[in-house]
Amino acid sequence: MKIPERNRIKEWSRNRKRILLHHLPLLLLSVISVGLFYRAVELKDVIHRLSMATAYPGIVLLAATLVIGPLAKMFNHSNLISTDFRRDLGFWAAIVSFVHVVFGLQVHMRGRMWTLFLRENLDFPFIRFDLFGAANYTGLIATLVLIMLLAASNDWSLQFLGWEKWKRLQRWNYVLFPIVFLHGVLYQVIEKRVPPFIYIFAGIGAIVVIVRVAGSFHQKQNRG
Repeated sequence: MKIPERNRIKEWSRNRKRILLHHLPLLLLSVISVGLFYRAVELKDVIHRLSMATAYPGIVLLAATLVIGPLAKMFNHSNLISTDFRRDLGFWAAIVSFVHVVFGLQVHMRGRMWTLFLRENLDFPFIRFDLFGAANYTGLIATLVLIMLLAASNDWSLQFLGWEKWKRLQRWNYVLFPIVFLHGVLYQVIEKRVPPFIYIFAGIGAIVVIVRVAGSFHQKQNRG
């Protein structure tokens, strides 16, 4: 009985540390960044402003989950970046992204949400194949992948699946980012975003690509 009790104490201590050092700072960072983007967006419609204000912090957090590992390895600080922190970072990327989805679904075609994906008159072919439809379908696919990743971001899933299967599942994050980025690019075009937001969005994508390529190059050099 002593061993399970020790395990419970250790787990409680670990979770408390995660709340204080990971979740609370990430919550504060998310709220502040959403607030800053909300003030920066010059739109009268509140829902549209909230959609944009959550979109950019969401993709920044998602990008962070992809670059934090390679950066840590390049600067020889891998031991400082725990698996718990990466999972908690992914958790908040998912939360902010889900909030974006809630508001984003209400920006266009309000009251006729089904027309985001299907032709309004249900003429054949029923599915929207235009730019607007492609933007919404990429968003839908990204949301489904995000739900899968979030469902696996817990200790129970790790124990149930085992490290190898769990890691393979988490690699869907590499698929998620290009889909999210494409979704964002399409909406940049559809809504004719102003240059500052275009530059921020393009910069996020460029940073992810550069860091990932540099990380791969660094890893190959070390192997060589």
